[in-house]
Amino acid sequence: PIADFQRSMVRLFKVIGDPHEFQAALYDKDTNGSVGWYEFVSVWKEWEIAVHLSIFERLFLVLDDAERSKLGRIVSVIVFASIV
Repeated sequence: PIADFQRSMVRLFKVIGDPHEFQAALYDKDTNGSVGWYEFVSVWKEWEIAVHLSIFERLFLVLDDAERSKLGRIVSVIVFASIV
């Protein structure tokens, strides 16, 4: 439903620090009261939604799971080797 989409997008914009007002009804192109994939993608492209991470957040994501990156795997092996 359009109300759920409105609430979700407002929360997302609040989290990423976007101060603009959002009106979900403008993106309900076929006026059926819900937002489909095409309508969702048009919002994503129009607003150019992006999350900007600090260097520490990026480092955490790289090192958090050794299976996600080569650097994470290398650090994991080094830590394991130093323990043994």
